[in-house]
Amino acid sequence: MGFHEVPWASLQQEVKQKQIQVNWVPTDQMPADGLTKVLSCPKHKSFVKQLGLEDIRSLITPQENEEAEKGVELSA
Repeated sequence: MGFHEVPWASLQQEVKQKQIQVNWVPTDQMPADGLTKVLSCPKHKSFVKQLGLEDIRSLITPQENEEAEKGVELSA
């Protein structure tokens, strides 16, 4: 058994013992793709939604927003 086969064999055993369940998921429903691939604008919006992120610009002051856009560290 090769080095890369050991984790796979372990996963297969756990699936057979019904300790884990493996399901196929379409690539457009995989949040990890947003961390590993360049995304188009619509796919980026979908990625942000999958992560549950929200635009909070309306919740912060205009000064804080300007500082954040310039990369200025906000004081606590």
